[in-house]
Amino acid sequence: MPLHSQARVKSLRKIRARWANFWRDIMSGNMNNFRVFGPDENSSNKLDDIYEASKKTWMADILPEDADEGELSPDGRVMEMLSEHTLEGWLEAIY
Repeated sequence: MPLHSQARVKSLRKIRARWANFWRDIMSGNMNNFRVFGPDENSSNKLDDIYEASKKTWMADILPEDADEGELSPDGRVMEMLSEHTLEGWLEAIY
């Protein structure tokens, strides 16, 4: 990989890390009036830091296999769903 591409990748990683820290801090300071809604896994987008503030909303039983890296909680404030249409509907329902 050319040197400039390696530098670009490092730069993007730093930006992503700051972005994740930003959302974690926003959520930590607003636990009663802030949720994160995402159409994809936050982990794959390198936003894992958000789980330091809150886990994923999960209303079903938590099974033993969910304990490792599941980040699940009945009072979680991170809502992940692979349906952009549903997320858009939730957003429109707020207004």
